[in-house]
Amino acid sequence: MSFTPDTLDALVASNSNRRAIWTYTNTDAHADIDADDYFALMGAPARTSKGMKLYDILIYIDTDTATCTIHYVREVDAAGNVSVSIATLS
Repeated sequence: MSFTPDTLDALVASNSNRRAIWTYTNTDAHADIDADDYFALMGAPARTSKGMKLYDILIYIDTDTATCTIHYVREVDAAGNVSVSIATLS
């Protein structure tokens, strides 16, 4: 499957100086959403349509396996493309 923008929502809104918490639901494995530029929206970056920023937190729910993982925005490149990685909690 691929990115489904309708299931990416800001759980906690933020202003320009604060991080946001997002929820995303899909059937892709959690490792799949960590692929570079997974969050591309029909040729336009997810940042343009949704406002994801560097170091935002993403709570991902894989509905196929009923698992939940926490990720963070690790990169927003010059073109605004968003990439995430699984978060390490300590």
